[in-house]
Amino acid sequence: MLASSFATPRNGSRQTKFQSPLSEADSWTRREIYHRVDSSAPHPDSIFEGISPDCSLVRILSPDTIVKVIPSIQPAMHSEARTLQFVWSHTSIPVPKIRQYIVRKQQNGRITGYILMEHIKGTRLDRIWSSLSPLQQFLVAWILRGYVLQLRKASAAYARRHVPGPMGDTPKKCHGCYSIFGIYAPLGPFQSSKELIAGLNKRHRFGPGRQLEDSPEPMVLTHGDICARNVILGNDGKVWLVDWGMSGFYPQWCESIAMMAAADGDRAPMSWWKSIPLICSGAAWKEKALLDPLFPPQVKIPFQYLLAHGAA
Repeated sequence: MLASSFATPRNGSRQTKFQSPLSEADSWTRREIYHRVDSSAPHPDSIFEGISPDCSLVRILSPDTIVKVIPSIQPAMHSEARTLQFVWSHTSIPVPKIRQYIVRKQQNGRITGYILMEHIKGTRLDRIWSSLSPLQQFLVAWILRGYVLQLRKASAAYARRHVPGPMGDTPKKCHGCYSIFGIYAPLGPFQSSKELIAGLNKRHRFGPGRQLEDSPEPMVLTHGDICARNVILGNDGKVWLVDWGMSGFYPQWCESIAMMAAADGDRAPMSWWKSIPLICSGAAWKEKALLDPLFPPQVKIPFQYLLAHGAA
């Protein structure tokens, strides 16, 4: 199942074997897209317990095409499509190919974005993670680690990497992991990482001597929600990374903090928790000790970091 994933080229370039086959969806008209969206069934992997299937943001339009519905209330509704295209073009990470991206204005004036993309056939990792052997779990984590490193390397190709937040021609509001950005309104927009860090310190009400520090390292493209439910073990043997709605350019440590928050929300098994430092090339203990030192209990922050920030 995982064998073909190790055939991924090391130089990060997009290879022919990752090219998605042509689809009739590439030439659908707007009218046909609207009709299919309005009459389509929700994707079973996007339905959460206790929520009506009609609220699903991912729907199946045809055997090889799905649509992700992006509401206008999302801080950067156009950014996910742009990010997917960037990742497709600058890395060898298996991500769904975008077939079309359109914006629809409803009769009630509401604006909605539709990302038509390749339908990946496979099994969500969270449904089988616990049944994998320790070696298989390590192999999956190692592959995901490679994806994170590819994103960091490819970030240099983006001219606006110095601007925090989702991809865009202008600065966008920063949103995503609640441990980083809080549970209130999105932050920003900001012009630099220095402004972002100042905004985070203000939101978390950190006093003098207990603050996040701006790093001289450039910001990198982060997925922002790497968790087992956003990884698909494809029928083609590849490990696919999906749902890039929280992606953006942030300090490297944000990926690790976001993974911990997602693992807590998903009640992930301890074996997944232990894979986070491997996947992210570090555990971001210094930042974790500031942002969320005592929760969740699965995270055992080394004592020296807690002591340094008076959280012990």
